[in-house]
Amino acid sequence: MNKLLDAGLLFCTKEQLLEERALKIRSAKSFEKRHLNKAMPDKMTVYRVVDSNKEKFKLSKVNEHKVEIVNVVTKPEIEMLIIIAEGKYDDYQNKAGRYGKPSDYVKSQLKYPHAKSAAFINDYFRDVTKLTEAIREYRRLHPQEKKAIPLADLLSE
Repeated sequence: MNKLLDAGLLFCTKEQLLEERALKIRSAKSFEKRHLNKAMPDKMTVYRVVDSNKEKFKLSKVNEHKVEIVNVVTKPEIEMLIIIAEGKYDDYQNKAGRYGKPSDYVKSQLKYPHAKSAAFINDYFRDVTKLTEAIREYRRLHPQEKKAIPLADLLSE
């Protein structure tokens, strides 16, 4: 997210965000303690980037009216975006039974054993255009989740 934010490729700017960056807070209680006890606007929207729509984020009764929660599902593992960027989506789909998870395919077929590491991801998607194209292609290939928006919808046009 910060890579896309730094490149100015999201629908919002750093200045519009709390702490001017994407935050890594999973717990609603921690979020409330850290941010909602401060003077805040009457209403705010929190875009939660999660890998599953099943993750709970329940705010207290005191704060639930102040915050609109929008789940942004990044259901594909980062490896799926690599598969798409490599132009290997159809090959992966044809071999999915053999490899199962995208991470297994990326390790064995694409020979990227460290695809989950931040260093690898930053290097691989050094050209953020490659990343945004893979994100948009994933949205094209897969229907939208209920009660959530796809990551591609956060990209600026």
